[in-house]
Amino acid sequence: MASAAIALDGLVPGAVYYGTLDADDEEAYDALDWQDPRPKPTWEEVRAWTEPVKVPESVTMMQARMAMLNAGILDQVQAAIGAMSGTEGQAAQIQWQFAQEVRRDWPLVLHLQSTVGLTDQQVDDLFIAAAGIQ
Repeated sequence: MASAAIALDGLVPGAVYYGTLDADDEEAYDALDWQDPRPKPTWEEVRAWTEPVKVPESVTMMQARMAMLNAGILDQVQAAIGAMSGTEGQAAQIQWQFAQEVRRDWPLVLHLQSTVGLTDQQVDDLFIAAAGIQ
């Protein structure tokens, strides 16, 4: 978990307050001398901001494709799959056309990540975004 001070700066950039914050100390947070004219976030808001976002292990194929479309990389991904040859290419086409879900740890996902030039964080962000699509 990130520190409450980092969370507070993310929630209220440049907030003016006096006191010390620890990573998970609600009492210290409540005791802050809040001088900022903006409202002080609740402890629950601070906690929510500091909790790491869990990367889903899988999303539906529709969610994955919509996330890639929204990120502007769907055409690149489709071209990369189309450029794959042999048995590997055939398997990729079958997965792309008929899979119900996409798993983060799939070899095809890792191959496309490399081919399209995405970082691990960018792929994680795509999975997180995809999970939010209905």
